[in-house]
Amino acid sequence: MRHCIRHCVECPSCLTRYLVIRSPYGNGSYLVTTAGGAAGAYILFCACGQPPSTRRCNLTDAKSYAVSKAAQDRGYGSRTEIFELRRSSRRMKPVISFALLFFAALNVSVSRPTSSADHARPRRCTSPEYRQFDFWIGDWDVFEAGNPTSPVAHARVERILQGCVLLEDYQRGTLEGQSFSMYDALSKTWRQTWVTNQGELALIDGRLEGNQMVLKGIDHTGDGVETQIRGIWQSAAGGVRETALSSADGGKTWKPWFDLVFRPRTPARN
Repeated sequence: MRHCIRHCVECPSCLTRYLVIRSPYGNGSYLVTTAGGAAGAYILFCACGQPPSTRRCNLTDAKSYAVSKAAQDRGYGSRTEIFELRRSSRRMKPVISFALLFFAALNVSVSRPTSSADHARPRRCTSPEYRQFDFWIGDWDVFEAGNPTSPVAHARVERILQGCVLLEDYQRGTLEGQSFSMYDALSKTWRQTWVTNQGELALIDGRLEGNQMVLKGIDHTGDGVETQIRGIWQSAAGGVRETALSSADGGKTWKPWFDLVFRPRTPARN
């Protein structure tokens, strides 16, 4: 995220926010300054309508905003990509949490506090694309594909944040890991962040290809080594199969990394 001072105009219909200095915009939207210049108002011709609709938005004083790199490059973005920074109490110290790292990796950020008007708006993340990865949701015993009789791990995958994010909690011996997967509607891409108690961080993204979710990116180990990886998820015989490949030469050659099968968990017997 970039911390910058900007005039910002929001479309009251689609809630897209536009940085004033970047008009016109690549999506066909543009701003027209009314009498009074910077002290007056702008008429926003937003591309959310058919044809683009006219929105009059009063221009407030310049404020401090956090702007994602993608929104900075485009000149516009969602409320989670461009949001007003609020000053914290002097007693509070800055905290960089994993949640902030996750959302920054998705080119989004933590939403500002919601108002009563926000609660009245329709829920987000309801389009069919957000359900493309739902076949992975469940409480699973995890097996190596070559040994389908003895589970090696336990995993639980569930929706969180009002259905916008898939959370995977993975337990394998002393290894504990979590992944956060989310559909990015602006880029039409799935993005996943994976972290472990061993200092491992993987940032991957991709799309649904046929009946397979294919995500690619970089795996960062605790000792600083970076490896290109490709993961593939697909439904298989009442469960899910996850296979992964890795490349140590920039993607020129690939070798198998792991091959796992997720099956509905069997309750432990006394």
